[in-house]
Amino acid sequence: MGDDALQRIIKYDKMAVPAIIEYKWLEAKCETLPESMPFLFPKVTEAEETAQFQVLHDKYAQPMYDLFMDLGGFYYKSGQKIAANMMGVVPKTYIDLFQPFLNDIPARSMDDIRAVIEGELGEGRKLEDVFENFNETPIGCASIGQVHKATLRADGRRVVVKVQNPEAERTFRGDVFALKVVVDAFMPQLSVAFDEIQKQFATEFDYRGECKNQKDIRDNLKKAGFDVIVPEVVEELCSQKLMVMEEIYPSTPLHDQLGAQAEKMARQKGMTKQEFIDTETERVKAEVDELARQGKVAKSVSASDYDK
Repeated sequence: MGDDALQRIIKYDKMAVPAIIEYKWLEAKCETLPESMPFLFPKVTEAEETAQFQVLHDKYAQPMYDLFMDLGGFYYKSGQKIAANMMGVVPKTYIDLFQPFLNDIPARSMDDIRAVIEGELGEGRKLEDVFENFNETPIGCASIGQVHKATLRADGRRVVVKVQNPEAERTFRGDVFALKVVVDAFMPQLSVAFDEIQKQFATEFDYRGECKNQKDIRDNLKKAGFDVIVPEVVEELCSQKLMVMEEIYPSTPLHDQLGAQAEKMARQKGMTKQEFIDTETERVKAEVDELARQGKVAKSVSASDYDK
């Protein structure tokens, strides 16, 4: 897990464990203890419970955001899931604050990126030997890698270059271990979902698999007659930590397109975009709450489903 794994675990647990204990204690005081010990813990209304939980959200959201941004690695991925409310149960305070994890993760330095690229190219080749132009400012940064625009020296093609962060896999192992311990101890109902997340992202550290999948999808869609654009990969430049593919331009970021789609759906229902999002959020929350009352968890896509 790397030499700093223990320090990262301690740093995370020092923040997370007290927060989770406070949340679980409040949950018990509001929901469990009034049933078993009503003489000590009087029942509270739903509005009172919501207000008390909001105090904890306001207390911990910013420190948790700062911690996730500081640690990086798998915490970036976790921050993205919080921002996107992937499980349908994340408080709005966290969702709003964690939005930068979707598209504003700090970039790695160009020195780090150059070292990875030249290490993957091998045979003493320099970045300039392959790319005529290479934009040092990334167009996107994620938990495992970042993407840069470039132009191939060989034929002048405009491409995008996906480069894996040099410490991504090492830190990922330690981060997953730390989070798994906390999830198993305090939120066992999420353990199964967390196991699937772990399986899915454990395959992301070898871009050769992604390269093959993208090529297969492109070829299959073309054979089937679908008018769907899938970037063509430059196979000779794809390796474990480096992936090069044609640039699709002009293009629209997915989150922008999803936002436009939500706007359109809201207009069809005579709502504002925020009203539509709030309504859908409440609907999903109600479904999850009902499943929770039945002792079930919301169905999710498994790693084996993705493999198929």
